Amino acid sequence: MERLEARWFIEVYYKEENMNPLVLELAKLDYNMAQATYLEELKQMSRWDKNIKLVKKMSYVRDRLVEGFFWAVGFTPNPQFGYCRKFSTKLSVLLTTIDDIYDVYGTLDELELFDIVDRWDINAIEQLPEYMQICFLALFNSMNELAYDILKEQGFSIISHIRKQWVNLCKAYLLEVRWYQRGYTPSLDEFLRNAWITNTGPVLIMHAYFCITNPIKEEELECLKHYPAIIYSPSLILRLVNDLATSPDEIKKGDYLKSIQCYMHESRSSEENARNYIKNLIDQAWKKMNGDILRDQSFSEDFRRSAINLARIAQCMYQHGDGFGIPDRETKDRIHSLFFEPIPLS
Repeated sequence: MERLEARWFIEVYYKEENMNPLVLELAKLDYNMAQATYLEELKQMSRWDKNIKLVKKMSYVRDRLVEGFFWAVGFTPNPQFGYCRKFSTKLSVLLTTIDDIYDVYGTLDELELFDIVDRWDINAIEQLPEYMQICFLALFNSMNELAYDILKEQGFSIISHIRKQWVNLCKAYLLEVRWYQRGYTPSLDEFLRNAWITNTGPVLIMHAYFCITNPIKEEELECLKHYPAIIYSPSLILRLVNDLATSPDEIKKGDYLKSIQCYMHESRSSEENARNYIKNLIDQAWKKMNGDILRDQSFSEDFRRSAINLARIAQCMYQHGDGFGIPDRETKDRIHSLFFEPIPLS
């Protein structure tokens, strides 16, 4: 969002009477240099995506590589965080695949077998259906690659911390499937206690911590494992803005359980009232997040900024509808502006 705002302001600044042409030229150069960095990273991620072949092997999985990279840039836009952007893009592909397995393709019996994530045991992979074997192996290899990089650079093992995040996510996914199978609609509070995890925010934020923090500190990880405000608040905002923007097609295919429907069922209110209630929760969450994260000096400024950026990119992605599930014109225009269209220098 910072880069989108920069482009918007460059276009406005150009028309101001007191415009400084040297400042304007510097801003254009900065934007174009960052864009060139992003584009090279996107090319690398495209090659990785073609090589891993998850979408090719599983035709029901959404192909959202570019949207995932757009999300990663919004999450950590500073050029020096290329490693984090590229790994966040890998996460996006893996998370989209697993989300579609739980929401669309897997049966309850098959999904219960996916507790192999809890054991993190590659030797048990043959217990899974073939499509799950491919998914788990891709997950296993990618996470171990991150753990190897961190161990190599910092001498710190993060495997147990990584595994915990994926176990919590898969358990939360499975609970939603069981609710669906039973035809059960939870209260809004019960739904959100689980759904702020299934929106994948905790996984994204924790992995960002590993990617941009040096040195990683045991006391910080001890704090993070209890999901403090720096993880919870951005994740809650992501959940709520996602729910407001969920497309009818997503609901029809089985992804039906959203905060709006839960509140309507619980309060017997109209959809309009439910949407207004959720918008109010988003406003409250933003105020709390800004206060909590800005006051908390326990973590680096870069990490705190990334956590807040998760909420910002969520608002951006879902501003005009489900810009990730069904990329809209605004999302496509923003992607084109950010990655493929340099600012003319003359």
